[in-house]
Amino acid sequence: MKLSFKLYLIIILLLIYVKQSAQSNFSDSLKLALKNANHDTLKCEILSELIENENDDSVWLKYNDQIIKITNTNLKKPNSDEKTYLKYLSIAFNNIAYKQGKDGNSDSALTYSIKSLEIEQKLNLKKLAASTLNNIAKIYDDLGDYKNALTYYNESQTIRTEINDQIGIANTMSGIGMVYFNSGDIIKAIEFSEKSLQIREQINDKRGTANSLNNIAGLYKKQGDLEKSIEYFKRCLDICKSINHNEGITIALTNIGSIYKDKQNLDKALLVFMESLELAKNSRNKLAVGNALAHIGSVYYVKKDYTAAEKYYTESLGLYNEQNNPSKVANALYNLSLVYFEQKKYKKALTCGKQSLQISKTISNAERMKDAAELLYTIYSQLGNYQLALENKELYVLLKDSLLNRETQKATIKSQLKYDYEKKAAADNVKVLEEKKISELKLKQEQNQKHYIYVGLALITLFGLFMYTRFRTTKKQKAIIEQQKVVAEKQMEIVDLKQKEILESIHYAKRIQKALLPSEKYIKKKIQ
Repeated sequence: MKLSFKLYLIIILLLIYVKQSAQSNFSDSLKLALKNANHDTLKCEILSELIENENDDSVWLKYNDQIIKITNTNLKKPNSDEKTYLKYLSIAFNNIAYKQGKDGNSDSALTYSIKSLEIEQKLNLKKLAASTLNNIAKIYDDLGDYKNALTYYNESQTIRTEINDQIGIANTMSGIGMVYFNSGDIIKAIEFSEKSLQIREQINDKRGTANSLNNIAGLYKKQGDLEKSIEYFKRCLDICKSINHNEGITIALTNIGSIYKDKQNLDKALLVFMESLELAKNSRNKLAVGNALAHIGSVYYVKKDYTAAEKYYTESLGLYNEQNNPSKVANALYNLSLVYFEQKKYKKALTCGKQSLQISKTISNAERMKDAAELLYTIYSQLGNYQLALENKELYVLLKDSLLNRETQKATIKSQLKYDYEKKAAADNVKVLEEKKISELKLKQEQNQKHYIYVGLALITLFGLFMYTRFRTTKKQKAIIEQQKVVAEKQMEIVDLKQKEILESIHYAKRIQKALLPSEKYIKKKIQ
């Protein structure tokens, strides 16, 4: 069913291309195909393709909402293709979870991911289920719940190993590497990231290889090894350029620019961010354009060129609003508030600061709330409004303590995780030793069995040779006997022949004698 609809989709797109040669854009063709589609399954297929090719987050989200609406409507109908519609529903839930996670709304992301996983497990869609397990693990990692993160990653790895999904295995290893990094085990983090890189290089997964290089570069950056970090980012950039992966190029350039900024090489950072901006514009990726503008604004802020910083931050804010990205909007407003404060435009600084705080509360972004509250305290103090300054100071301290407690909890989890890991490692060592002993015993038994088998084979061979020799001797003796029998028979024939000849001679002589001598009757007659 699904394959026929895919073929039908291709036919539609080809017809559209032929009939409307001026409309060469693939997304536009898909939109027209969606408008002309009469079957809901086909609509879901087209919407899935549109989602894959859409860079505008707000539009992207609408497409997923359409899939959910179509699938829910059809699932209520009798005799509908439940499996197909549930699969599309699962994909839409996963997409929304990804968007919610990107916006910092982890609870909502987790909810949608679990809904998706339940459907996939019901339909036994192993590959999709493994991907969803990965997504759930990533959410737990973001929340600092490293135990659950590793649990879900390991479940995903089990499925992907079972179905021999090498790309998926590499992705899971990369995720595990990030968990170990966030939990403080840098050595294990790099170890798993390198394993992921090796698999991706072996299967010639260029995009995956670039992603691994990007992750490893990030690990070195967080360690403070900027030289090693920029080396990996540049390798990532080279691969992305070789496959014309514009999004990857933009990310790599942004990361390289950030390193130059950290090294206080602001002019070089600015050049790289400008290059990233041009590329993002050419690819029509509004989110990437907004990010590049924000990075350029940050360089000008460090340079104390507040006019230029304001210009670029304002442009980025406009794009984030278009994208309906609350997390990015809150960041942009906070940055603008800082710029206005430095320019002594306190009212504008206050307006942006309050908006940033309000949006951060809405999406439960405690880190941004803390920063905004601290900035508002400074602004209100400057304006002489000490009551509100005090309220924001109290909020800042409360959030700081809350985050500190969270960090303490994370540290505790890190310690527990490390303890569990070391305990498991020790148990594994004992298990390995026991298994080694068992293996050695099994090997010895196998060697003994082989020895017995060899001895048995040797005895059988000897017995076979003996029997073969006896057989040949018996056969030879039988041949001699047969030969002697033939000779004896021939001799008997000669004796019989001789005997016959003698008897015949006797009989012949007797007949002659009878013929020559007068008979007894005749003699008696003469005597009388």
